[in-house]
Amino acid sequence: MQRLLAAGLLRRVDADTVLLPRNVGQALRGDKAVPRHLTQPDPIAATTTAKDADASAAGAALELIRQVEVVLETLSAAPVPELRSGGLGVRETKRLAKLTGIDEQRLGLILELTAAGGLIARGLPDPMPADDTLLYWAPTVTADRFLEAPAAARWLQLATIWLELP
Repeated sequence: MQRLLAAGLLRRVDADTVLLPRNVGQALRGDKAVPRHLTQPDPIAATTTAKDADASAAGAALELIRQVEVVLETLSAAPVPELRSGGLGVRETKRLAKLTGIDEQRLGLILELTAAGGLIARGLPDPMPADDTLLYWAPTVTADRFLEAPAAARWLQLATIWLELP
């Protein structure tokens, strides 16, 4: 037993007890021992090129333009009533999100952009709904010009508005 202790094949716990170290037990059973020192794996090199990034950015810009068009068309067909305290209510925002298929967070950004850019504004619809004196949010004449512009001009306008938001 002294030779096993001296060789490190056993470890003394107290005067009457010895312990077989785990790695020795694994070797005796034929188990594969876990290495004591692990090495870091080689990093995976990014394969995204500038061309890929440009294509992704262009896709995101076109998607934003498409979503703004959908919101403007939806508000044109069915203007959204303004709350008496101002702004759009949660219920109307949820309804608009459902109609457009745009999630509420993204819709919030689009409404901020279109309002800041004068593409939508509050006012009285023509014709006015019966027995109604509320103000409504609807597209403006600026929105008509926006929709007629080429995609590059629409993206420039939206990006400029976005950068100028407080």
